[in-house]
Amino acid sequence: MNSNVTPINNKAYKKIVDAMVDARKLQGYTQAQVDYIIGCADGLVSKWECGDRVPSFFMLVCWTEVLDVEIIIKSKEV
Repeated sequence: MNSNVTPINNKAYKKIVDAMVDARKLQGYTQAQVDYIIGCADGLVSKWECGDRVPSFFMLVCWTEVLDVEIIIKSKEV
């Protein structure tokens, strides 16, 4: 792995990725199919799902559009 890229261990990011993986599987897409539909490099979705890479905001939006999901941001409850 590139020394400039570190795995993501953030709980919020993990929660989002887990939901994206569930949505992808529910729709019957493989990671390679999502790569192709988005138009990104082969294996990039796998790297996002494994936490080896983080998508740019634009790519995250593309990812959500392919899977027909939305990300809702809300304040943490005190």
